[in-house]
Amino acid sequence: MKIKINGISKRFSGGPEVLNRIQYQGEFDSLAIIGPSGGGKSTLLRILGGLILPDAGSFAFDGKETKMEDRALLEYRRTIGFVFQSNGLFHHLTGRQNITMPLIKVHGYSPEEAEEKVEALLKRFGLANDGHKYPKNCREDNSSGSPLPEPSLQNQGWSFWMNPPVLWIRN
Repeated sequence: MKIKINGISKRFSGGPEVLNRIQYQGEFDSLAIIGPSGGGKSTLLRILGGLILPDAGSFAFDGKETKMEDRALLEYRRTIGFVFQSNGLFHHLTGRQNITMPLIKVHGYSPEEAEEKVEALLKRFGLANDGHKYPKNCREDNSSGSPLPEPSLQNQGWSFWMNPPVLWIRN
């Protein structure tokens, strides 16, 4: 995969500039973004994931520039996976519902298709008996407090079936 980042800048609420004209061009299978706490890594990933808009600049994957317009960003988001290390689950939904909802609402699966996919995913990870649990009720099961291991299976499950060309992992 080829990536080109051209002059990405971002500032939040009049504070200091978090990203200042970031430039990068390269080809990769895996790419790590490293740096100090507060250095803008998460902000850059959120921009590249189409979750927030840059103040300036652009980026492209395999020569296709991402347009910063609502409709184009919605289509772009459907082609990528984004895994959050924490706070990636809806706490009012069960583990099963956390996985099923984006398959239905975002990716157009029928409820029956989504349930089939979720059942296979839960079995694959040895969680067939845990899908009914809510994140808040699972402290005794693992340290993250989630019935789903982190990074969230909601997003991993999506990536297993959709095979996105880009999967951003935020740790």
